[in-house]
Amino acid sequence: MPNLISTLSLIDSLTNTIEQLTKERDHLIEYYAIERKHLPRQKPDHPLLQQFWDVYHELNGSPQNPQLNHSKKLNLIAINLNQFAEQCQLSGKLVVDNETLKELFPNSRRHVFVGVKKVRSRVKSGAIVRCWIFANTEAHKDAE
Repeated sequence: MPNLISTLSLIDSLTNTIEQLTKERDHLIEYYAIERKHLPRQKPDHPLLQQFWDVYHELNGSPQNPQLNHSKKLNLIAINLNQFAEQCQLSGKLVVDNETLKELFPNSRRHVFVGVKKVRSRVKSGAIVRCWIFANTEAHKDAE
């Protein structure tokens, strides 16, 4: 019986450690992405990325009532690509296919790519949505 209790205690401890490391990793990624925006830009975004960001900002609406940004944090942008494509079609905007966007996102400069993960949506009343996450380098403008 002592072996079982020790094993369960070890598993519980490891679970807590993994959760803490995951949180720390997420904070470091977010910090790195936001700090990276201060590096000098060497090249502009790919034209399709420029188009994507222009359309995103047009369709998203105000920061107080976003239509596409699922992030609850002002310094992040969380976009579900399927929803973005639907909104583009509804508004008559040219849609760049998702596979091309996925290839281009890691090199985004206007909003630095952070990663892909599931988030609790600000747009869909707390539903869990798989999103592409970017640093909102224009957050200070949104707050004004």
